[in-house]
Amino acid sequence: MLGNNTIDESRFTFSSLGIFRKILLGIVWIFAVIFILGGIIWTFFPHIMQDELNYPLVNLIVIIVFLNLFSFWIHFAVCKRKTKQLAVIAILQMFPLLNPIAGLIFLGVYWVSRQERFG
Repeated sequence: MLGNNTIDESRFTFSSLGIFRKILLGIVWIFAVIFILGGIIWTFFPHIMQDELNYPLVNLIVIIVFLNLFSFWIHFAVCKRKTKQLAVIAILQMFPLLNPIAGLIFLGVYWVSRQERFG
């Protein structure tokens, strides 16, 4: 802590994360790359998938962009220990995305980050 109740944000980086949060970010990016590459292949080479899209191409592009932005948001929130954002990500994982395991993992990341930020 610095004077005036401010937190030294410069110490919150990827390199200062614990091993489990680094593994979590690695898993997030591996899945994002797999889905993004799959979407790109399906977009530009649909004959490889041997199936036509049953919805407009713009929907696939929006999903790819959303997934990429969501991965960047997760990365930023975990690395910078943004506790409010981590809580929102955990809630989003649990309810709209129906992924309770990931939601619980992000709640764990939230609690660890909260301890780091506020002691």
